[in-house]
Amino acid sequence: MIRLAREGFGKDRGGGAIRKDCQKSVHKDEPTAATLISSTTGAKLNCIFCDRPHLSQDCQKLFDMSYEDRKAQVIRKRCCLVCLKVGHLAKRCHSSVRCLICKRRHYPLLCPDLRKGKESNFSPKDRTADNEQRSTETLLTNLPSEHEIYLKTIMIRLRNRDKEVCARALLDDGSQRSYIEKNLAAELFLSPSGREIFSQGLFGGGISLLLSIRDTW
Repeated sequence: MIRLAREGFGKDRGGGAIRKDCQKSVHKDEPTAATLISSTTGAKLNCIFCDRPHLSQDCQKLFDMSYEDRKAQVIRKRCCLVCLKVGHLAKRCHSSVRCLICKRRHYPLLCPDLRKGKESNFSPKDRTADNEQRSTETLLTNLPSEHEIYLKTIMIRLRNRDKEVCARALLDDGSQRSYIEKNLAAELFLSPSGREIFSQGLFGGGISLLLSIRDTW
């Protein structure tokens, strides 16, 4: 009885030791949030088009590339055609990116409809007008139809030398710039003093990149 008891307890101890070793190995290999953070903080974010530290969809080099060149570069870098990231294919991508032009799953820079519209033949003036129209359409779709919205406006007098024009100004508290319509500037005989490139975008991947060239007055 004593021998059996000792042998029995010995087996239990051995089994318990094995179970403890297994539990240690399981806890050792179990992924944690700390492991995930330590493995991702060192990742370097570079554009796949110019290799500079910014998002690929915000690269200004895109307007010098055709649709075929953009897509070929994404494939050459082995990136996803939806989110432009490395490590998976488009059919396995879970990104919520939507193209503003065709509503499909990709950034506007990879939209085939741009190729059909002969994007490369657009002049800066046409491209600016097209971007302004899209921004207006996006704004109108977000307006509630059952309520009227009153915008703050004021009547002002604009004068350039001997020319004076009355116009209505729209007051936007959130705007960081002031704008004037081209026909009003022409009526006042104003000449542009330079040009600036604007990059516009919305959160959530709705608009990845909209560049427009505008005159400064």
